[in-house]
Amino acid sequence: DRMRSGAEYADTPMPDSLFDSWPITVDGEVNSPYTALLPDLVKEAEAAGDTVTKVSKEVCNWNGTGAGSVSNVEITGIPVSWLIEKAGGYTDNPDINGVRVMRADGTSKRSFSMDKLNDDEALLVYKMDDEYLGAKQGYPCTNWVEGVDAQVCSKQVDRYVVSSDCPDFTDSQYLFDHHDGSPNGWFNEEGVIVNRPNATILDVPEGLVIETGKPYTFHGYADAYNEEIDYLEFSFDNGETWTKYEVDGSDVNKVVWWNLTWTPPEHGAYTITVRAATVEGSVSYQTHTVMVNAKDEMPAVEDTVVYETKGLVKVDNASDTAA
Repeated sequence: DRMRSGAEYADTPMPDSLFDSWPITVDGEVNSPYTALLPDLVKEAEAAGDTVTKVSKEVCNWNGTGAGSVSNVEITGIPVSWLIEKAGGYTDNPDINGVRVMRADGTSKRSFSMDKLNDDEALLVYKMDDEYLGAKQGYPCTNWVEGVDAQVCSKQVDRYVVSSDCPDFTDSQYLFDHHDGSPNGWFNEEGVIVNRPNATILDVPEGLVIETGKPYTFHGYADAYNEEIDYLEFSFDNGETWTKYEVDGSDVNKVVWWNLTWTPPEHGAYTITVRAATVEGSVSYQTHTVMVNAKDEMPAVEDTVVYETKGLVKVDNASDTAA
C-alpha cells in the first residue's frame, strides 16, 4: 500500500498493461468457477447495462471523533452478484453465509454478508468520480461494500470466494478481534465502540474569532457505519443544555453532512459541542467540542499575525530542541 501511495505522490502513472492483464477469479461455492480478465468483464457488464454508478460512503474503522477519514464519492463498478451469476450461481450448500475478498498480494481475506451481495451493495469498483482508479485507490480495481467500514474494501482484489466459513456479521467484537468482515467501529479496552455514531465539526481552528451579533455557519458530518443517523444535538454552554435537530432521510450508505448557523449573543468565549444518535439506539460515546471567541469588533488585518510554521515556538538549533 505504501508503494502504491508513493507512486501517487510521485505522480508516477500506472501502466495500462496492469489493467489489461488483471485477472478476476470467482470460485468457492459456485456452479461454474472461472477466471476472466478485468477489461473483458468491464466490457461485458457495460454492454449489458449492468454496471452501477452511484454516490457511496467510505469510512475508516479508525476514524475518530474530530477526524476526517470519511467521505462520499461517486463510484462505478460491477455488482459482485453479477460476477457470481456469471459463475452459474451458488451451489445448493445450505451453509453458504458470505463471500471472501482476496487481495492479490495475499494480505487480506475479509468477508461480507449475503445480504450485501443480494442487495447489490458489494461492487468490483474500477472508477471513482468517472476516472479510473489512481495508485493509492487500488488501481486497477478495488472491492467496495456499502454501509460498512472500509476494512473489507480491499485494494487490488483479484478473487471472490463464495464461502460457508464466514463469521457472524452481527458480532462486531469478533470481527474486530479476528480481522474479518467489518467491525463497524473502534473498540476501547472496555469493549465499547467509541466512534459509532461519530459527529464531528470541521474547519474550526481552536479559538476561531467570529463577530458578535452576526450569524456564523458551522459545518461537519455525522456517520455511524452500518447504522442510520436519527438526530444531532448541539450545545453552546459546555453541555448544560442541548438543541436537538432531527435528520430526515439519512442513508447508511452515505455520510450525513450538516450545517448549523448560530449567532453569538455577546462578546466572550464559547464552546460548541455536537453529538448524535442512531435509529438503532446508539449514542455518541465521545462528543466533539471546539472553542470560538466572539468579539464586538473584529481585529484589523494589520493587527493579526500569520504564523509561517505549525509550531508557535521557533527552534533555532539542535541545542534549543534538546532544551
